[in-house]
Amino acid sequence: MSIFTISINQLVEASLSTNKGKARIVKQQLQVNRILIMWYRLAKKRMKEYFFDVSNITILNDAIKEIKALPEEKKNAARDKQVSVEAILKVKNMRFDNILVEGYEVIKLKDTSIEIEDIRISVNPDMVFRYREDGVIKIGALKFHVSKSKPFDLQQSKLVANLLKVFLKEKVA
Repeated sequence: MSIFTISINQLVEASLSTNKGKARIVKQQLQVNRILIMWYRLAKKRMKEYFFDVSNITILNDAIKEIKALPEEKKNAARDKQVSVEAILKVKNMRFDNILVEGYEVIKLKDTSIEIEDIRISVNPDMVFRYREDGVIKIGALKFHVSKSKPFDLQQSKLVANLLKVFLKEKVA
């Protein structure tokens, strides 16, 4: 039975935070800010759609047009749009259509969290997939972290990758 639940991105952010920063993260986990949840939502949704068929780059091109056309009525709308477009462009430039050339199968899971020492970590990968490489079946997962003010550094990215690996071993393998 877990005593606390935290999202993987918040856990990783806390790994390099000051004590005050850690306290803020715990408070955010206990009292979720619905405004923060909305940031980058459209971009993440379109990137997920793209990963169901990486050969269809028009999903990303259309998403950029759609985001640029959105009104900027709210305080942070311009920044949200800018960061969303930048995130989509980064995914587009990664050329996943050249990486997953032999095809892949998207795996849907009901339980998207793991428990480590009575802490439930909501991993919630954006996509879990199975693919074949050199005749060997492998599994993988994608987890987006779209943030203008606090992008993950290499150490934090490795921590996310390791937690995704633990998640895949527990839930898929």
